[in-house]
Amino acid sequence: MRASYKKITFLAIKQAPIQAIIVFLCLLISSVLPVIELGTFNLIIASVMERGIKIQAIYILLYFLASVLLPNLFYFLYSYFATDIKGRLDLVLAGDALYKSTRISTTHIETGEGVNNAYRASQTQENGVAQVFFRLVELVSVCAQFILLMFSLGVAGIMPSISGVLLSFVMYRVKHGISEESAQFYWAMEEDNRYADCIYNMLNNRNYAGEIRLFNTYDWIFNNYRTRKKQNNIKEYNYIKGAQRKGNRIEWLKIGILAANTVVYCALVYGGVLSAGKAVTCIYATTKIYAMIAQMVENYDQFTMQKIMIDEYNKLQEKEDEYIEDAVNTESPLAISVNDLYYRYINSSHNVLNGVSFCVKAGEKVVLVGENGSGKTTLIRLLLGFDVAQHGEILYNSVPVKKCLKSLRSNTTIMGQNYFQYDLPLRDNIVIGDTENSADEKKMEDVISWAGLEQVVRHLEKQLDTEMIQGNQLSGGEWQRVALARMKYRERGFVVLDEPNSAVDAEYEINLYRKIFNMARGKTMIIVSHRLPICQIADKIIVMKNGEVAEVGTHSELIHKENGIYRLLFESQAKLYAT
Repeated sequence: MRASYKKITFLAIKQAPIQAIIVFLCLLISSVLPVIELGTFNLIIASVMERGIKIQAIYILLYFLASVLLPNLFYFLYSYFATDIKGRLDLVLAGDALYKSTRISTTHIETGEGVNNAYRASQTQENGVAQVFFRLVELVSVCAQFILLMFSLGVAGIMPSISGVLLSFVMYRVKHGISEESAQFYWAMEEDNRYADCIYNMLNNRNYAGEIRLFNTYDWIFNNYRTRKKQNNIKEYNYIKGAQRKGNRIEWLKIGILAANTVVYCALVYGGVLSAGKAVTCIYATTKIYAMIAQMVENYDQFTMQKIMIDEYNKLQEKEDEYIEDAVNTESPLAISVNDLYYRYINSSHNVLNGVSFCVKAGEKVVLVGENGSGKTTLIRLLLGFDVAQHGEILYNSVPVKKCLKSLRSNTTIMGQNYFQYDLPLRDNIVIGDTENSADEKKMEDVISWAGLEQVVRHLEKQLDTEMIQGNQLSGGEWQRVALARMKYRERGFVVLDEPNSAVDAEYEINLYRKIFNMARGKTMIIVSHRLPICQIADKIIVMKNGEVAEVGTHSELIHKENGIYRLLFESQAKLYAT
């Protein structure tokens, strides 16, 4: 949903109506307390001057209630129920932001700004959109306190009222300027801080530890982190000092106006216009008024600054969803048609794909081959809808990929060259692709046997329930078998493999392809591979070069093509195997 001041306020009331009423009542009653406090303070001053000892005790008790006990009591109640409302608002708003970030195209998170926008939109609690409701009610409360206090002072309140209006105008201008600068400064720092955090994580991540120690570069990386962090800290320190100087000017202005008011009250007392007790009360009231003005300006400034966070939230919500909800059936064997695809990455002027076109019949087994950088993996990303081509179309059973993406993915199983090592128990690493059937123990046993994981599981201390923190306890080849098990557990009608055999031995590779082809019988399958023997059993080979389809055919057709790209690749690889 799009956010606005009105929507967030009503959402808070809707999520926790009783708590919202209590919050309103606490702030409403708190608005009257300064008037009672000031009145009892005036009575105490008057009773002291009249030496009424017994009545003084009652006035002091009332003053304690109005100035200390009741404000703290109502503040406690307000904070208690406000925390509940904030939690509920955060659950809805941050949940919506996170949900939205999972539905937009991955293209939006290829840049730092896209990642930062998603992060800021989901941080709704501390300074984000969830605070709008509380800034509003607190602003109303402090305004009510100010007005009631002015009325209670009567004619004597004219001077602090005029000076207060002047002070509030100046304070807001300065405070709002500081807030805008603060938002711009810290947003500009986000990328630098994120980079420093990445360096920090390198020093504490098992995946990097081996190579870093081998290169003996811990000190170099640490110094890089320390230098970056020091630069960020200096920038922040200099900014904070500048902001404090501006804030101090306001404080000195406030002291100056208060001193001027005090001089005027002293003159009125000296001239017999005002009693000493009333003058002391007015001076005390003026300090209270200025404190209220500071709070009022702070709340109003933060309330208006929430517009920036609302804009960030809406900026994320307005991004187009990755796919359109559809009811297209892609469960039958897929026929794929790729027509004139052109694609280049963000911030690049170079096309990765140039006019790629080909067809895959339903149930065909197709292998994509080509040198590194020829566009094979990029093409897979486009086929699965992770990226969107600048030109051209992809059709599944004659339906554009955007209109069938949801059902396509629900019918696809994949194993990529960069398979994930989730920081989860081994069992969850396997069933994560098909969580609806996570309790199927018979299926789990069959999959473990199929992937050749029996010994791996047997040697783990807690077997399938062993926590895989940072890839703990498994080698690269063993992790690849886990990824294969994950693919098998999620057995679907469309199979995609991107370099599935990079970390396994030759014997296992042969058995692997036999298993995969048996699993994919009657299903459409696309394989990206540098190892060309598999091409001999594929239905079709697509040879990529410089982002274009250079050759298409079967192994027997392409191997006899004189000076053909596939033939040269196959023969050069055959020589390597022979040696």
